[in-house]
Amino acid sequence: MKRLTGALGFAWANGITATVFALSHLGVEFAAALAPFLIVVFLLGLLWGWLMRLTDSVLASASLHAGADMLIVGNALETFSVVT
Repeated sequence: MKRLTGALGFAWANGITATVFALSHLGVEFAAALAPFLIVVFLLGLLWGWLMRLTDSVLASASLHAGADMLIVGNALETFSVVT
């Protein structure tokens, strides 16, 4: 994102990156409705891009993404009665 920021400015770079991030989630099958899910993913992409700029590191964004994934996996395990 640093190269895009240098060329386009942070707002455009973050928006493009968040769009690509959201589009990379098009194949999900666990979301009841894809469009609202992609909107949330896009907004999280904007937030996590801002965090990367703020911290100058991918660590905070990656940690939050992992946390979100754990919530999704935990919900799936509970839904399929793997855990109670």
